Amino acid sequence: MRGFQHIDLSLKAHGLYSDENPGGWKIGFKYFPVWQLDEMERKYIIMYAKSGYQSRNKDTGGGKGKSELGERKQPKTYTQGKVEGKKQLARSLKGIIDKHLEVNLKPEKKNNKVSQKQEEKFWEMLDERSYE
Repeated sequence: MRGFQHIDLSLKAHGLYSDENPGGWKIGFKYFPVWQLDEMERKYIIMYAKSGYQSRNKDTGGGKGKSELGERKQPKTYTQGKVEGKKQLARSLKGIIDKHLEVNLKPEKKNNKVSQKQEEKFWEMLDERSYE
């Protein structure tokens, strides 16, 4: 539990399974001869995947690639993640405004062109379609 790979970090974050920690990891193992390891790894990864378990594996192991687990979504890039975050924020703020708030220009700024442009910019930022 000293490593920094995704499984190490997940073990640290979630701990081991117990009655007090039902979301923790359950760990089991089987012994196989070295010459059978790749074959058995593939067999068990596929078996658990077909049984509905979520796998941390990106492929079936043993050098066979990803084809046996089916297609996975392309991971989002940093920029795509930022855009998705902006969409979610816009959606959330728009919902709060629609339900609970009134947003208007200050009375003394109603006829100010710069203020009107800023109000337009504000509402555009709350439109999640503007981030597509």
